[in-house]
Amino acid sequence: MICSYVIIAFIHLRPLVFRFTETIPRGERMDALLHGWIINWTARQLLQAPWDLFQANIFFPHPDALAFTEHMVPEALLVVPIRALTNDPIITYNVAFMLTFVLGGWGTFLLVRRLTGNPWAAWVAGAFACYFPAKRWSLAHVNTISVHGVPFALLALHRLLERPTLARSLAAGVLVALASLVSAYYTVYLPLLLALGVPMIWWAQRYPFDRRRVASMAAAAVTAFAVAWPLLIPYLQTYTEGEEPARSYALQVAGAADVAEFFILDSLFWSRFLLPDALDPLTTPFFPGAVATFLLLIALFAGRGRGPAAASNGSPPTETHGRRLHVRRQAGPPPTASSLPFVVVRVLGYATAALFALVLGFHLVAYHRATAAFREGPAAPLLWLALLGGVATALLIFAEGKAFPVPARNLYRRFMAAPRLVRAYTATTAFAIVIALGPRLKFFGYKGPTLPYHWIYYWMPGASALRAPYRAAILGQAFLAVIVGFGAAWLLSRRFSRPWIPAAMACSMVVLMVAESTGNALPLHDLPDHGSGVYEWLAEQPGDFGILEWPIARLMDNTAPGQWLSTLHWKRRVTGHNGRLPEDVRELHGLSMQWPPGPPFLDQLRDRFAVRYVIVHLDRFERSTQRQLALEILPGISSWWELEQRFGNDLVYRVRNGGTGRDLERRFAGWMVRGELVLRLAEPVPDEAGWRFGVEVAGERLAPTDLVPGSIEIRITLPAGLDSAAPVWLRMSIEGPGGRTLEVDRITIETPEGIIYP
Repeated sequence: MICSYVIIAFIHLRPLVFRFTETIPRGERMDALLHGWIINWTARQLLQAPWDLFQANIFFPHPDALAFTEHMVPEALLVVPIRALTNDPIITYNVAFMLTFVLGGWGTFLLVRRLTGNPWAAWVAGAFACYFPAKRWSLAHVNTISVHGVPFALLALHRLLERPTLARSLAAGVLVALASLVSAYYTVYLPLLLALGVPMIWWAQRYPFDRRRVASMAAAAVTAFAVAWPLLIPYLQTYTEGEEPARSYALQVAGAADVAEFFILDSLFWSRFLLPDALDPLTTPFFPGAVATFLLLIALFAGRGRGPAAASNGSPPTETHGRRLHVRRQAGPPPTASSLPFVVVRVLGYATAALFALVLGFHLVAYHRATAAFREGPAAPLLWLALLGGVATALLIFAEGKAFPVPARNLYRRFMAAPRLVRAYTATTAFAIVIALGPRLKFFGYKGPTLPYHWIYYWMPGASALRAPYRAAILGQAFLAVIVGFGAAWLLSRRFSRPWIPAAMACSMVVLMVAESTGNALPLHDLPDHGSGVYEWLAEQPGDFGILEWPIARLMDNTAPGQWLSTLHWKRRVTGHNGRLPEDVRELHGLSMQWPPGPPFLDQLRDRFAVRYVIVHLDRFERSTQRQLALEILPGISSWWELEQRFGNDLVYRVRNGGTGRDLERRFAGWMVRGELVLRLAEPVPDEAGWRFGVEVAGERLAPTDLVPGSIEIRITLPAGLDSAAPVWLRMSIEGPGGRTLEVDRITIETPEGIIYP
């Protein structure tokens, strides 16, 4: 089964399989490069120093810099052996990328096989989960398509409810935590879905509400929280320090799904029918495909028949030879067309149909008012509304009779006759869609009434930091795959005259499912070139220090190539590609846009960012300024830095971070401030008494030190136990007789391990 999912992934991800060691998939903006860097950084740190996971090499010298973006620990855990064996960032990322598809299919196969006892139906459901169509529009966001942990978590929860034990509680808690930690979005959305889904599953399988099961589920919840909490603390600290405000309410509305997106599909077969030009502004087609929709309807409305059902005695289903034994059971008399619940549902259905026609008519009027169809005058919109109202009325009249008995008279009864697990997973999937619709209902761009996400935004911790609620619909596809499996089980569990017919039907469904969700060939990234050798040279330099690559891209999104190339050396960069930027980095970026670079840019870089090297990429400047830069600007600021290496058009300058010793202020990362503070003077201390050096470390003033005449270097032991959670300011001064002072050439910190920081 796993091999079949590998083949399905290869079909959809062509031609990546033929260039697996050369490039990575491409997506919108440069998020693929960002996520490639994250997975490589996290896998590297999990191997070498997991306690320093969040001290990422971006936004230097800010601590916990990984908290400015995703951590992707669950994705990286899968490729830690690949990173250890190959040390290749491309292979590491591509393996993690492929596993999201293969493991999603395999986990769904195991879950559906356990619930239905039908391996062919489980294979069909796994094929859908391996590559459902909505994944195609989010391939650059590995964290978004990484829903492969959800079926494993659900399988563990089913096992825990069936036979509660401590081991199963711990396993379920760990798997739920890993499934939710793949993305900041799912850290918020998956607990919401499970808060509804787990009680529904409990009800569906008729497990007794006893003390043992309650305690086991509580233990699983505590375990999940305990596993997730260490990875959430840095994010909570980042928001507490006010580095980034919550996302605006308008941004949440803009990032929500549109109802129309659930009826469109981007594929070679369906695009001409389900992706008209009018829907270009929409983001993600969520239509699951014709085959999946057919199986979904079968699961919901085909009745029990020979499909999976609950046990006849009200007790949990038993197992026979590793497969679940299902017996049909009629849950009370079916509702009649005249019963109160059915009348209520029927009236609500008619009201919903009328509202749908009204909203659709409003959209046609508002959206197409300027088109040729409505240039004849005000009568055309009224004709549209009259036509829609007439069609809706005719359908309702016919539905009241016996022309459409299934939709009108038996729909509710058939849904209530569906297996309880189908209804449980349907409710959870519907809840995911409600979350994806965001704070306000959108229909073809028209913004309607307020939805439940409005209150989630204000009351759910972490929800206000997100910007794209539509991703909850992708998470909901993992639950939808289970319903698809139930529909396939109903079909494939019929009695056939030939034993090979179920296998042939399953193969046909998988082939059709793959065909209709196949799109154009996957676009690939042209990875940034690193042929000059400067990054290899940086990797050979001992120590862990900061660097700045200049020029800084005008759009910070375009710093992603440099961030990807940092996987070759892992030195700490001042800049970074991410949706959130520290305020001082934002200010430095603005100063770097001034031309020619003035003292504010150079002074801030020297004083606030303890970098050792500035790498000047001459070929990244405009051609008209390259000559001026090489002949005038760089020589003119030679007192501020010195040329150390040249690699073609890449110049490596070592920063002279000294200055006048009367009033020096330098900011270092807290984890750097340990060992000895070393100041190298531009000239020896004069041969006279009275020269003193004073220093204040993190607000604590140390006793002044008398300087030895003729010395060229000052060494001060830094106090131990400094807080490493925030940058530390060092304020220094050198004063002599008559208020004279000395020039400092370089300031460094030498740690007990021999690492030197500038």
